Amino acid sequence: GDVANLTTVAIVYFLSGNYLGGRYKSQLLVLFVCFVLNYVADFIFVLTVGGDAPTYFNGHFVDFLYLTVMYLASVSIVMIDPPVINAES
Repeated sequence: GDVANLTTVAIVYFLSGNYLGGRYKSQLLVLFVCFVLNYVADFIFVLTVGGDAPTYFNGHFVDFLYLTVMYLASVSIVMIDPPVINAES
């Protein structure tokens, strides 16, 4: 699922310059970084949980990465705020 998210955001990012005038490039870049960090966090989590002697514990660095990912995802979605069209104009 992480690769599908990364691919979708990358495609929308590169197409946003042509179709949206580059209006949402910074927001999509933050979202792309968020999904890259999510991929890294998932990879580290799988490495620490799997195997004969799992080394994961609560408060592991992966927890901080997941917290950062959720924060960045919420910030990037809040940043996507299209301008309000004024009815009087």
